[in-house]
Amino acid sequence: MAAFPFRDIEELEVLRRFQDDLYAIAGIPFVLTRMPGVDSERLARFAKWNPLCRLVRASLAGNAACEVCDKEAYANCLQSRRPAIYECHLGLQDVVVPLLMQGEIIGLMCSGQFLLSPPSEKGFAQMKPKLASLEVDLLRARRFYFRTPVIPRNKANAIIHMVLLVSEYVTEAERTMMDMRHVSQRDPIRRAEDFLERRYAEPMRLKDVAAAVGLSASRLAHLMREQLNTTFTQYRNQVRIERAKFLLTNSHLKVIDIGYDVGFGSPSTFNDAFRRLVGCAPTAYRRQQSAERPET
Repeated sequence: MAAFPFRDIEELEVLRRFQDDLYAIAGIPFVLTRMPGVDSERLARFAKWNPLCRLVRASLAGNAACEVCDKEAYANCLQSRRPAIYECHLGLQDVVVPLLMQGEIIGLMCSGQFLLSPPSEKGFAQMKPKLASLEVDLLRARRFYFRTPVIPRNKANAIIHMVLLVSEYVTEAERTMMDMRHVSQRDPIRRAEDFLERRYAEPMRLKDVAAAVGLSASRLAHLMREQLNTTFTQYRNQVRIERAKFLLTNSHLKVIDIGYDVGFGSPSTFNDAFRRLVGCAPTAYRRQQSAERPET
């Protein structure tokens, strides 16, 4: 996919409004993703996932099965370049719509986790062996299955049309922002922010970022203090910690692996930075986020 600034897109307020409205109308979530497993952190924080899907993904085997299914569906969408409704490994329906700009796919707009027809005992009986093989609690799964939203095919197609309209708006908004960046060449601080957002996991020093945006290290440090009221190290760590918070909340990765994945060179460095910015250790943050999720 093209390397357009993903942050510009995910911060468009229209996406948050659409996310809320779609859930209010149809009871289904909406997210924006760059690639399978890499959702917009901003939108994922507010997504109200289907309890059945959340239960299945809480199982390591279930999460793996969901990821395989998503990757296949996303690959098909990238190849066809067309919106589609696809059936997951449990028989629920999902919607995926490519976000196109200048002929390239820069992201996927995803929704779904619904049934095309009302849930039934027969339907759950067909799902039950798969759930058992994934070591999912069958009693809770049955309860959540019968609470799954039902959206007939014609209404599902209407949802695709709605998502397409939003994608057209987003594409135009991003094109406008890119034109503005091209005309003004953007200020070096924004270019530095974009660089850090894209490459936060890589080893980098102030002079590396300064060279990438055409400034001396001392000049970039001065501008960051003046315009962002922060230092290079503080800003870099903040970007890394925000990504770590998302992974702690939405993945099963070990805490030590998350620290390395977001760019910290050692567990102690990760823990110290996390405590300074969040006020608690990564393990405590994960427990807190798990406890605060709505009881299902």
